[in-house]
Amino acid sequence: MNPGETWSIALYSEFDTLDDVKFYATHPEHVAAGKLIADVKENRACVDYEI
Repeated sequence: MNPGETWSIALYSEFDTLDDVKFYATHPEHVAAGKLIADVKENRACVDYEI
């Protein structure tokens, strides 16, 4: 936990392969949603990790 960071929304996703992540990241609907969010967000953070 980091009390210095506060977020209103989070997107949690799990993928089986790195290729699945790449497909998701470049999917036209994901890209379109990102453009909508870009207009209203104040900040953004992203964490990718492999387990």
